[in-house]
Amino acid sequence: MKSPVFAKPLSDLFKLTEPTCEEYERIKGNLDVGIVDIEEYQSAEGRYKYSLFGQLEDNLKDNEDFPLKEMP
Repeated sequence: MKSPVFAKPLSDLFKLTEPTCEEYERIKGNLDVGIVDIEEYQSAEGRYKYSLFGQLEDNLKDNEDFPLKEMP
């Protein structure tokens, strides 16, 4: 089935990576925050960066463990 015309521009906004989960990333040791910059932590962006979701998002950025995939 062919995609509707509007789907291609919309799909260009998303990137696909290999899936992961919190437990797997903890086992691999990829969720260590390390030293927290307290001034940065006081902003909303800083709190997100040091949160579980922020760490998972950082792990999913284009790198050798999670290469970005082309969408069909």
